[in-house]
Amino acid sequence: MKTIMDPDEARHFAAFLEETSRDLRTQNTAISRQLLELNVSWKDAKYNQFQHLFEEATEDISRFLSQADEYAMRLREKAKRVDRYLDS
Repeated sequence: MKTIMDPDEARHFAAFLEETSRDLRTQNTAISRQLLELNVSWKDAKYNQFQHLFEEATEDISRFLSQADEYAMRLREKAKRVDRYLDS
């Protein structure tokens, strides 16, 4: 039987997406900590401007990560359904 998707490839991409999301979360947290530490020595309008831009970017990243997690879950579910179809 032929299907539209390869369930192994879908699971592989879901795992890659989850790993990349974890890495991005870790990096974003590290940058946030460093930015807070930098505030001790960098206290001018440019810092405030950069902090605002960083917060906006962090919100965008958070939305992406949420969607990536949801998409990975859907890919895994779809792969299971395709496996069941191929096994029948």
